Amino acid sequence: MIILDTDHINILQNQHGNEFQNLTGKMSASADQDFVTTVITFEEQMRGWLALINRSNDAHRQVAGYDKLNTVVDFFARWNRLPFDDASATEFKSLRDQ
Repeated sequence: MIILDTDHINILQNQHGNEFQNLTGKMSASADQDFVTTVITFEEQMRGWLALINRSNDAHRQVAGYDKLNTVVDFFARWNRLPFDDASATEFKSLRDQ
């Protein structure tokens, strides 16, 4: 299993440039084709688009934010997402406290 973080997911969503070509090339060449991401990456993206929507009092300016939010939901629906469970929280706390 290969876990892709927020930076990797952003590159895959943009689908252009050298970073996209490099990442997709490495993914294609990988012997392990079990690519996953985390619920944390999903939460980070949702939080960003929700913040953009909430900053605007004009419904017409919110349209683009809601469109992107919907795109993000569709994108992550196709991915296996690792949970942030008790074991994850314990490991996170251990790493943070070092």
